[in-house]
Amino acid sequence: MNGQQVPGNAGASADVSAEEARLREAMRQLKLLHVKSRLLRGTIPKMLDPLVQKQPSRELPSPRVRKVASNNSPADVMYAAFMRAVNEAQGNVKEFTELMRDEKSKEVFAMAEKSSNENPFGIKAWRHQDHPNWFNLDKDD
Repeated sequence: MNGQQVPGNAGASADVSAEEARLREAMRQLKLLHVKSRLLRGTIPKMLDPLVQKQPSRELPSPRVRKVASNNSPADVMYAAFMRAVNEAQGNVKEFTELMRDEKSKEVFAMAEKSSNENPFGIKAWRHQDHPNWFNLDKDD
């Protein structure tokens, strides 16, 4: 054995490396899903924000300004801002839904369920305090 590897150990080490890489990729996918889901929490408040903003007075100072501003009444401006917010929210929800339905996500959830069924004990609750970079997609915990 002087410096030689046992053939069985090389395969086991490659399996462990492949499994570790697969788990890291699964964790990245879960982190992405978690961050996207947390960002959705602000979706409805962002949609309603244009509706609760103080609107300009209805009275216009001069007929000339009135003529220019008649195309953009406060209600039209508010409605346009609201519709932009709604369209952005729809895009965010659609993006999250596609991520959840993605084959990669389904595989990750199946892998987690299988692991949980095989070893239901010793599963530790995840706490964001223990992972300071949880909201940063570029950094691993």
